[in-house]
Amino acid sequence: MKHISNFGIFTLLLLRSDITIKELAFVLGFDSMSSFSRFFKKFTTVNPSTYRLNHRY
Repeated sequence: MKHISNFGIFTLLLLRSDITIKELAFVLGFDSMSSFSRFFKKFTTVNPSTYRLNHRY
């Protein structure tokens, strides 16, 4: 699956960019923010919003 090999890029963009998670989901090729959130939570146990809040500096 293409998305799995790019997961590091996803987290980097999530933490270093100011675009919304919805915009990020579409830029990354997901059909919806919900599908991106489910995919992301599968690997981190938290949704993208929570991850961004907890890991951004």
